[in-house]
Amino acid sequence: MALRNDTSGNANEARALRLLQEAAALGHGRAQYELGRMHGQGRGTPKDYRRAVQWFQKAARRRVAEAQHLLCLAYAAGRGVKQDRVLAHAWCQIAAEQGSKETGETLESLRPFMTPGKLQTVNALAEGLRKEIQ
Repeated sequence: MALRNDTSGNANEARALRLLQEAAALGHGRAQYELGRMHGQGRGTPKDYRRAVQWFQKAARRRVAEAQHLLCLAYAAGRGVKQDRVLAHAWCQIAAEQGSKETGETLESLRPFMTPGKLQTVNALAEGLRKEIQ
């Protein structure tokens, strides 16, 4: 989507937002991811982390590894969602499986919070997420 890189201002961002919304409504994972980024950064729309996470969740289930990684970060920090390091760890696992290179550092930062019981929960959550991913 070249429009998101256009530097001519808010009108183009608003247009990009509309086009992305149309593609996202049709289930296009990459568009859902880009919409999440726009909401998270406040580009073409007011900054809204909760809305960004909603779009990342949709994109993540469409195998968009970047969205899966951003969900990991959102849950780890509690940005746009209630902080949940176990769910963050599960999303990081999924993102790593999908080829995300950025998840290693995040997984390392979550490791001190994981007990054997929590790791079992992480694995069960990750297994459930794998079944939801199309």
